[in-house]
Amino acid sequence: MAMGSEGVMGALLGLSEVCVLRGAVSGGPGVVGYEREYDGVLTSEVALMEVLWEVKDLVVDVSRGWTKRTITGGKTRVVESLVHRAFSPGIEGSVYWLFVRLGLSVALANDEPIQVQLPLCSMPDLSTLSRMESVQNKTRTYAHIILWLCGNALMVYHHQHAAPRQWLEVFEHLDQWYHLRPTEFQPMVDSTDGPGFPLLLFVNGAGILCNQLYHTAMLLLLQCKPRTALLNLQSPTLSPLWHAQRICGIAMNNDRRESWDPCLIASFLVAARRMTHEAQQTEILQGLERVGVITGWRVDEYLMQLREDWSLMGSAHV
Repeated sequence: MAMGSEGVMGALLGLSEVCVLRGAVSGGPGVVGYEREYDGVLTSEVALMEVLWEVKDLVVDVSRGWTKRTITGGKTRVVESLVHRAFSPGIEGSVYWLFVRLGLSVALANDEPIQVQLPLCSMPDLSTLSRMESVQNKTRTYAHIILWLCGNALMVYHHQHAAPRQWLEVFEHLDQWYHLRPTEFQPMVDSTDGPGFPLLLFVNGAGILCNQLYHTAMLLLLQCKPRTALLNLQSPTLSPLWHAQRICGIAMNNDRRESWDPCLIASFLVAARRMTHEAQQTEILQGLERVGVITGWRVDEYLMQLREDWSLMGSAHV
């Protein structure tokens, strides 16, 4: 599509330039002069251009992108035009889920509801999906479902008066996703030996992304569990701290640049806020610094806020 569209090519080259120069370019119209404004029909080409510029604006300075980014009327219309294609194959669905990933990163980093419209349809049948022969289609759909469920968990978390039925529905979907996830999403190493965070390793970036977002969604839900929800309280998997530690364990052992995503850094920050022990906090700060070196994405403003949150927690326990 880029070869046949000056606009897509401009957006793609602008993103590439930012990734190479790491913030040395300004947020101008792009290397071929493409203007972001458009009129007329919302085509898949327009949607792809918009999401590429969104990614560029975020990765040039992640902290600034998280604090300044707002979805304009144009982007809202683009997302609304794509949401009905969320679970359909093709470029429109892929663009839509990239918008969701960007929206999740902003919402998680800033502790606020997601601003991207989520699908209103019923969740695809996971038991049928688990028997799908096409590994590519199966893993893609499972990844899209966990993005959707994490967005729904955020909505429930930020609407504390949501009906218990809504909370339980998201919880049950997450539980089903976890137990029916394909082999490609299961860890090749899962060790809890030693005093530190668990060691969790996956064979690919999709496994890292999906499992970390699963634990993020469960962490959010369990922090707002309705009193009427009857669950097996003896299970460690129903502890918010257990999920927070596994988020940290996944993030601390993710040393591949291509496996990082802004929403994973934001998820890491969400889990980090719950850590009260000084040794854990030191390890997390070292881990976030390492992520900055690996990816080139600095989140210094959020690290300052994290230290303030820890200081307040420490004062509360004195």
